[in-house]
Amino acid sequence: MKQFLISHYTSNKIKKMNNHYILCGLGSVGKQIIEELRQNGNDVCVIDTDIDQKNYCNKEELLFIEGDASDEEVLKQAGVDKAKGLIAATGSDATNVFIVLSARHANKDLFIVARANEKNSLSKLRQAGADKSSLAHRISGYHMATMVEHPSVIDFLDILTNSSTHSFRIEEVYIREQSSVANTTIKAFFDQTESNISVLAIFKGSADNYIMNPKDDHIIVPGDRLIVMGGREDLDTVLDRIEKPKTE
Repeated sequence: MKQFLISHYTSNKIKKMNNHYILCGLGSVGKQIIEELRQNGNDVCVIDTDIDQKNYCNKEELLFIEGDASDEEVLKQAGVDKAKGLIAATGSDATNVFIVLSARHANKDLFIVARANEKNSLSKLRQAGADKSSLAHRISGYHMATMVEHPSVIDFLDILTNSSTHSFRIEEVYIREQSSVANTTIKAFFDQTESNISVLAIFKGSADNYIMNPKDDHIIVPGDRLIVMGGREDLDTVLDRIEKPKTE
């Protein structure tokens, strides 16, 4: 069995957590991911084979496990069965593939994002079970090209995604079968909330099937994923109502 190290403090904290994120690989990319996740108030557990990363995690008050994230026992220690999502962000595509395979086997409902360094690794990561995979250099290249061509667009997107410094944010909401918003129109539900919320798009199963800027009379059905934007307090109220089951 592969060896791993986890403190009693970390183990006890993880046992009490739900809907947290697991980050596998704490390089420069991983540290940026942590910063973004924590800005939104998310709990994060880090897994890395490098014990030197423990000092960074202690300084940042992050939960840390020294071990191989492709080992299911290590993932179990990180609370993979209760986690909301996992990010495979090591610098090795082969390692990320094994991490994804193990994580998917441990939790079939886990949302998994994986980093790729080579283009031909994208399909392998998806086949292994990743919900999303991306080339880090492609994202940074796109961001910089758009920055020079359309600087105001990038400024606006940065405002939208940096929810820690602004009074509004964007959320993705999954509509369950018993949700109070299921089988109602956008206007009927969001008028009832008496809040200033905009439905930017509705994804119907995949990124290839979506409706941008849906009309007020569009009927929301179970399985839809709504991308909504609004003030923090308004969104909290709406999200709470969406999660509540429909009353008879």
